[in-house]
Amino acid sequence: MSQSFKFVLDKKTNNVIWLLYAGAALITGYFNSQMKDPFNTPKFLILILISCWLGGHLIANYKQILKTPNVRKFAIIITVFISLFLISAVVSNEKFSAFFGIFQRKNGFLSYLALGIIAISASLFTRFSNLRRLYLIVLFLSGMLIIYGFLQSNGKDFVKWNNPYNSIISTVGNPNFAAAVMAILATISFSAIFINDFHIVLRAVWAVVCISLIYLIYLSNSRQGLLAFGLAAGIFVSYLLYTKNKIYGRIASLGMAAISFLAILGMLQSGPLANLLYKPSVSVRGYYWRAALKMLQDQPIFGVGIESYISHFRAYREVGYPLNYGFTISSSNAHNVPLQFFSTGGIFLGIAYLILIGFVFVTSVKALRRLEGSNQIVYLGIFTSWIAYLAQSFISIDNIGIAIWGWLFSGILVGLASITQSDIQIKTNKSSPTKEIYNFKQITWSALFMIPALIVSSYMYSSERNMWKQPLLLDQNKEASNPEFYKLAKQTIDNPFADPQFILESSINLYLNGYKEEGKELLEKLAVTYPRNFDVLQVNARLYEEERDFIAAIAYRERISKIDPYNALNYLILGQDYKNIGDLTNKKLVLEKILSFAPNTPEAQRAIVDLA
Repeated sequence: MSQSFKFVLDKKTNNVIWLLYAGAALITGYFNSQMKDPFNTPKFLILILISCWLGGHLIANYKQILKTPNVRKFAIIITVFISLFLISAVVSNEKFSAFFGIFQRKNGFLSYLALGIIAISASLFTRFSNLRRLYLIVLFLSGMLIIYGFLQSNGKDFVKWNNPYNSIISTVGNPNFAAAVMAILATISFSAIFINDFHIVLRAVWAVVCISLIYLIYLSNSRQGLLAFGLAAGIFVSYLLYTKNKIYGRIASLGMAAISFLAILGMLQSGPLANLLYKPSVSVRGYYWRAALKMLQDQPIFGVGIESYISHFRAYREVGYPLNYGFTISSSNAHNVPLQFFSTGGIFLGIAYLILIGFVFVTSVKALRRLEGSNQIVYLGIFTSWIAYLAQSFISIDNIGIAIWGWLFSGILVGLASITQSDIQIKTNKSSPTKEIYNFKQITWSALFMIPALIVSSYMYSSERNMWKQPLLLDQNKEASNPEFYKLAKQTIDNPFADPQFILESSINLYLNGYKEEGKELLEKLAVTYPRNFDVLQVNARLYEEERDFIAAIAYRERISKIDPYNALNYLILGQDYKNIGDLTNKKLVLEKILSFAPNTPEAQRAIVDLA
């Protein structure tokens, strides 16, 4: 075993390393089925708490950051990115979403602040000597996900999910996310097979783990996972061959480039691999990306607002989207991480993110040329795992359980690239044991950050649990007036850190279960607070239509038409509302509007009968 990859216990950084590596595994692996959002919110809360504690370490060691050139540049770039993110969040109209993220996403400012802290911490404290722990933790996490994946694929999941997707959702709640996580873990597992410092038996275990993860990706029916792993593994093998024989390496690189080109053509429904790789979900991403570019064009400086893609997509989507996928279907994300930053945070935020990616890539390539032996293979494995994360991020969403690995690996790559050859030589002579001294400056700062984080986490956890309990209470007690439910709904609504979606659902539940006036008043307030929230406007419109107050309903339907101009279903109901109040002129105009863009739809045929 090369000395640089030995397991060495460094008391000064031991706790930080465990927190970084085990924390990343915990974030990916943990979910709570007794929360309204069982996947994203638990991961978000763990992410925030870990980053708060690490924040104290960064403050206590800021001089070391300044002394290390690559780490200093990395920290500056991340600080600029986070600062621009904060500015965009502050000027966003929907502040809660901007800072905490939308329901079932949690990709707001706080998430990226936490990821930035983790990345800088990894760059500052990671050494080759502690990477063995990373590999072993990845092995443990992979084994857990493999067991759970096979349980899910065989219908033996111990949680009865309300899941419309493929059964393999792993611990991240979606087959595409599951495949992406497994592709990243499969890549680092694949690299471990080539590390001679591992015992032959352990390398065989890594091989089994890698094959199992690839098989589960195949069962998930998610092409993006296979493509991400294929790209990363191809780069790994090509570079490894190049270091042994430049001719073989170049041949492998050309072959990989050709396969990648055919794969891209196949995803675009062209070429010999089209039948294998094309999925309709690839085509739909074109609508998401073009809408994001339109948002950036209209709002180039600050974007449409952090995590406000969902509030603007209906207004920017092309008419082909609702005609092909339905008038009630929308999207909450650009399904491309850089485009998400550009469209919701503006051009400067998007450029800052691209600079961050570029810096990590260039730094990593330079380090690979310098490193030798086991260090080079280990570094190459982490680099290609980061490439796997990056590849899926260009066609998917930055799920926290996936993003944690991308940001952690970026920090590790920068940190290891900063280590000189003399730094990676472990002294063979035994030094006298040193007593670990507590860093009270670090503890003080970490505690100060943790206190508000724990308070906010407590409120968020409470709101999640209350929303999970509401349907259970309503099912148990069918009475029109349910005091226990009312108390729970009020607690949710009054919770300062409850997601707006929870307040909406609680207000609807109040209206439907004996508290009509209070529920109605809350829904009207939500329409004022969130004027672009389609669900809020839709619920209010339906409420007034049920009460046959068509004047009020029309006002909401008109507001919907402004944020969703190609929704023939909304126009149909709007026309019916005009008909009910005897407004024949506007009824005719609505019919003409429907026929102008959706003449061959069932909604148009119904409109001809009802509105002609």
